Amino acid sequence: MREVRITGSISSAPDDAFAAVSNIERFPALAPDVREVNVSEVDGHRQSAWKVKFRGGMLEWTERDDPDPTTRTLTFRMLHGDFKEFFGEWRVEPQGSGSAVSFTASFDLGIPALRAVLEPIAAKSLHTNMSAVLRGLFGAGVEIEGR
Repeated sequence: MREVRITGSISSAPDDAFAAVSNIERFPALAPDVREVNVSEVDGHRQSAWKVKFRGGMLEWTERDDPDPTTRTLTFRMLHGDFKEFFGEWRVEPQGSGSAVSFTASFDLGIPALRAVLEPIAAKSLHTNMSAVLRGLFGAGVEIEGR
């Protein structure tokens, strides 16, 4: 299982920052490889269908998204798609006069023979795209840490 963690320090208030990261339908306009995100309500739960460019093809999956404005967390877990497993969260916490926004994702592409080659590439792509989302949402001055 591969994990990606990113933390950004921003000047936005925590509730405003959480509203921004919860609006995942904006992500295709912010990240170079995120082609499409369609959000729907299914059986009282929010689901999102993703299409993301990866190595000359597309990765596609549908996930359940559970936003919690009280704790300022948005957890997600893949329901079906091209990964064997994919889950994580966005979290916003007060930090000084602004906020710390963190993104964590764990995934398994489900191809053991190619794990050593493909998963580092997928992790780098995920890091690049979610860093672009943070910069797109909060400006180029976002201080980003993570791997």
